[in-house]
Amino acid sequence: VAERHGDFWALGGIHRPVYLSISPSTSIEHIALDAKANGKMLIEAFTNKADENYTLEAQVQSLDGKAVGSAFSSKVAAGASKTILQQAFQHVQLWNAETPNLYQVTVSLKDNTGKNVHSITERFGFRTVEIRKRDGVYVNGNKIVLKGTNRHTFYPESGRTTSKALSILDAQLMKEMNMNAVR
Repeated sequence: VAERHGDFWALGGIHRPVYLSISPSTSIEHIALDAKANGKMLIEAFTNKADENYTLEAQVQSLDGKAVGSAFSSKVAAGASKTILQQAFQHVQLWNAETPNLYQVTVSLKDNTGKNVHSITERFGFRTVEIRKRDGVYVNGNKIVLKGTNRHTFYPESGRTTSKALSILDAQLMKEMNMNAVR
């Protein structure tokens, strides 16, 4: 209904990627991770039907699959749907808009025999973002001046259905205009 009174075309159909994910009944639902610029990482792992007979194990890797540090783990508590995993890393490459250094973490749910029941892998960057009152936005301790624009995912020939290549073209155009933010 809101689109009928809006200033853009209302188009039908599926215009965003859709995925079907099949997981075992005892599984990792999702993770939330916080990887700070000082190398400290905190992972909140949310599980389905896991109990004290299960352990969550995490391994950080470079994007080419090389282990960064050793694996770390935490036992799932009885009746808990969330388990915390923590680790500190030395000499990490920090993420920022100009050097977007990324890592990946694989979190595995293991039963009491050590058998892997379910795993998920997420990409992330070590960075600390803070907003200082009456001062601004800081990334890894450096003040950032936001210069950006509003962007709608829309293309004349395909409407809201776009491709990765078109999104990359838009991002390159924004970088050429010295922008560092988009909504």
